[in-house]
Amino acid sequence: MSRIYMNLIFIILICFKKLVLSDDDTIDLLDLHNDPGIINTSEKKGPLETIKSIPVSRNKYKTVREADKIIYECSGDNEGIDYVTVQKYYGKIKLINITISTEDYYETENKFFFKFIHNWYLIDQDIYEMIFDGFLTERNMDIYNFQDDGTFIIEEHNLHGLKGTVFLPKEEFQLVGVLHNGKPIWMSKDQSFKCTSLIVHGELQSTILVNANVKYETDEDGDTVSEKEESGHHELKDGKEAEQKEPCLPGLLEKLEIMKNEKLEELKEKLKEELKSLSPDEDPEIMYIPTLLRSIFEDHHSEQECQETASAEPTQSLLCQQVFYEKINEKWTKVSKSEFYTKLNELDEEMLK
Repeated sequence: MSRIYMNLIFIILICFKKLVLSDDDTIDLLDLHNDPGIINTSEKKGPLETIKSIPVSRNKYKTVREADKIIYECSGDNEGIDYVTVQKYYGKIKLINITISTEDYYETENKFFFKFIHNWYLIDQDIYEMIFDGFLTERNMDIYNFQDDGTFIIEEHNLHGLKGTVFLPKEEFQLVGVLHNGKPIWMSKDQSFKCTSLIVHGELQSTILVNANVKYETDEDGDTVSEKEESGHHELKDGKEAEQKEPCLPGLLEKLEIMKNEKLEELKEKLKEELKSLSPDEDPEIMYIPTLLRSIFEDHHSEQECQETASAEPTQSLLCQQVFYEKINEKWTKVSKSEFYTKLNELDEEMLK
């Protein structure tokens, strides 16, 4: 019996050493759930999953990596990783927040990172929160693999012969991308473009006809929402900067907004440089990027012309247009309204035979 107890104690000591005294001081984002030294909690809201990874032994972990790519290393022995918050968007790790503490558990700082294609970028907290907010409300719909997660109001009709399914995003969500089996059909180019409704003709997996209503938001002067947010310029009066009646708080807020936009533009420039390094057949994975950053794709050559713009000179504060797509030779192609309905009538007649 005493030998059994001795073996049991020996096993407990081995497990304790593996959990707490292990020489491995690295948190691997791709192996969080297999690390016995980490406790994970998770919460999911639509396509956004938040995972909080807390080490059992505080101050043990010194490095965060993704496979063989090191994202962050502590600067000294007295620093350790208190916990890591991971944000997955449609199953892809896109944001992380690393909380660092000293040996006495005093929290010193947070580090925020955003992943674009292959690389991780250190960003400020305000940029992190802007991207996070986009992930909370923006939706990309893959028609082929559609799963109802509460984003849409769905209506089905069969007026002629071919089944039609209408998808209406609920008020709190914004549809910013439409795909079919991973292939882009329509993608919002920036924050001023939203899809207000989508009609899929035929079965979702085998459809070849899709039409969408696209809303294009501008301010009263005809500038897009994103242009207005990024401008950061003062209003001018008689060629001089307009005076503010309350210069303190409004002036400070305006300066902070300008600084935030400058940081955002700096990040975009870095992302554009990485985009240039992609090979022509490499997928930039635009659906995993919030519309806040999608303007970086404007100069990027893509096989799919999926960026839709409004008319040349918008004169209204809100513009809507219908766009029509047909799958031709395995490629989604924008077609005219007449071409679209000619094909739709052909399919309807075939169904009625």
